[in-house]
Amino acid sequence: LTMNPYFADFAALALLDNAAEYADKVVKYMDWHFSHLNTAEEDFGGLDGTIYDYVITMKDGKIEKEEISDPENADPYDTTDSYAATFLTVVYKYYSKTGDIDYLVNHFQDLLRIANVMLATEQNGLTYAKRNHRVKYLMDNCEVYEGAIAASKIFEAISRESDTDLISYFAETYENFAHRVKENIERQLWNYVGGYYRPGIAAY
Repeated sequence: LTMNPYFADFAALALLDNAAEYADKVVKYMDWHFSHLNTAEEDFGGLDGTIYDYVITMKDGKIEKEEISDPENADPYDTTDSYAATFLTVVYKYYSKTGDIDYLVNHFQDLLRIANVMLATEQNGLTYAKRNHRVKYLMDNCEVYEGAIAASKIFEAISRESDTDLISYFAETYENFAHRVKENIERQLWNYVGGYYRPGIAAY
């Protein structure tokens, strides 16, 4: 099977609509996601906290083999901004449904790494898809807005538990980032003459 973390995030969000029955399945997915984060050395673009697409071989309900999707292509993910954003949205929805603050606290460092992926391709208030595809997409930036809000709320929840100014700073950073993205969606992607949103603009 093909494991695309972006599409998996939407499946997880749907499962969390019935968290009482499926939250434990979502935890298994989140654990898998955290365990497959790239370091800066592993990522083809040198960006820490990204995740690749995978091809997974299953037998009798168990994983036999995992391989990076399309290894001949030195770019085995579709985006970095959206992959990070939608996963953060999953994590926050999981927390809001279960109140499992320990899960957030235990994964704080990785959550920060993932959140920083969104900031890594910000240019003038919008994010471009990935370092070798410098297009600021409307869809991606809507997802980044939601992901930044999720990140802010995640770090706010962790700061209440740990009571540190540093984590509060991260909460504020991502709240400000969300407002910046929202403002620039309207400023840069709204076509005032035509009365519609542009699907994307080049960031070259």
